[in-house]
Parts: sequence; structure tokens; C-alpha cells
Amino acid sequence: RNRISKEENLPVYIVASVKTLVQMADYLPETEKELLRIHGFGKVKTERFGAKFLELIQNYIAAYGIESRMIHFKEDKKPRKRKNKG
Repeated sequence: RNRISKEENLPVYIVASVKTLVQMADYLPETEKELLRIHGFGKVKTERFGAKFLELIQNYIAAYGIESRMIHFKEDKKPRKRKNKG
């Protein structure tokens, strides 16, 4: 995140929030489709930064002989906003 932030001249929180980093570290997404499930990664951010993050994750997985844990990923459920009748 810091390297991308410097390269792009952006604040680190724009590149990825702490929650985003934690989810990536916990679940290790390996594809753009999986990355899109991670908090903070929409289509634009995935297109802009996704390949860099995925390369790091894939290298980490290969170096330590571990597997992605996306099968255990549960997306945050946002409560529906109720419309006031009136």
C-alpha cells in the first residue's frame, strides 16, 4: 500500500484502508473476482491497483505453500435502510 501510494502520489487510505488490508491478509484473494469481494475493492480500484496486490498475494502464497482462504469469506451484511412512510 505504501509503495503504491508513493508511486501514485495518493494518501495510503485511498489505496487501501486498514480493513481492506486485514481482509486481504486474512483471506488471500487470488483473482480479480475474489478481490472484488474484499471490502473497499470495487471495479475501479481493482482495475487500478488489483494486479499489484494480487501479485504480492500470489507470491506470498507460493513462498509459504499456503492456500487462499476465500472459501471461508463472509461478506459484511449491511442493514437495509428503512424508508419513512409519511
